[in-house]
Amino acid sequence: MVVTGTSTRNIELPNVIIEVRNTAIGTNALGSNTTGVDNTASGVNALLNNTLGFSNTASGADALGSNTTGFDNTASGASALFSNTTGRNNTASGAGALASNTTGGNNTASGFIALVSNTTGVDNTASGTGALLSNTTGFGNTAIGSGADVSAGNLFNATAIGSGAIVNSSNKIRLGDTTVTVIEGQVPFTFSSDQTRKENFQPVDGEVVLSKLRGLSLTSWNYIGHDPQQFRHYGPMGQEFFAAFGHDGIGIIGSPTTLTSSDLAGILMSAVQAVERRTMELRQETERLKATVEAFKAENTGLKARLEWAERAISGDATK
Repeated sequence: MVVTGTSTRNIELPNVIIEVRNTAIGTNALGSNTTGVDNTASGVNALLNNTLGFSNTASGADALGSNTTGFDNTASGASALFSNTTGRNNTASGAGALASNTTGGNNTASGFIALVSNTTGVDNTASGTGALLSNTTGFGNTAIGSGADVSAGNLFNATAIGSGAIVNSSNKIRLGDTTVTVIEGQVPFTFSSDQTRKENFQPVDGEVVLSKLRGLSLTSWNYIGHDPQQFRHYGPMGQEFFAAFGHDGIGIIGSPTTLTSSDLAGILMSAVQAVERRTMELRQETERLKATVEAFKAENTGLKARLEWAERAISGDATK
């Protein structure tokens, strides 16, 4: 079926309809269109239910098949964006990509069944087979890689990069799956430490930090499934570290299962400061004790001289 032109049909042949400003190829493609314009449908039932929607492109059987008034959508692949009704500005490339989307907008899915479960979520980007498979209503999420996904359907601003990478929290980035052993780069990771971007400052008692560090179990270990001959590590357990330092009197720091290098560095710097203060106090105490010893020495020298004089006096030789 080919359709070009206005909603008034000018030519109708078996599987070929020409209307102004619409193009359709395939049985029932754009079959319900009334006043929608600038649509292109290629494939059986592509844009079948479109009535008022405009500027849509559907290529593949059932692509954008349920669309009614949605606009500026692009679907390439069988059943891509099939359930979309009023959603707009979506791009789906791959069979089943964004197939469950109804009103969600500004989504981009590339790959077989990428974002297939999304219904009303917006501003999501998925690239790879099954990428963001579990997302339903979440927004602002990104997944790159086959099976890269979110752990729940309603997360936001979550990013998973790498085959099988699963991000389990909003506002979080996950690199790689559990088999990844090294994340490498030419330069160190840098995190912002600009004072003008911080607030709610709370002093840290270094002595308390030292006492808590003393109670941590510090061991060497390897992640389950990793080769212990190649991938061993040093450090505390997340649960113990969180129990010791996860609450500062204002809010929560970290989680029971993760550690951040910035928090570790902060704790260690606080401990170093406490040790330095102890060192200074011990140095001052040492200097005081040295002065006391010198005073005792001087006093002892004087007493010794007096004792010698007394002994000479007793022996009748006090003038010597």
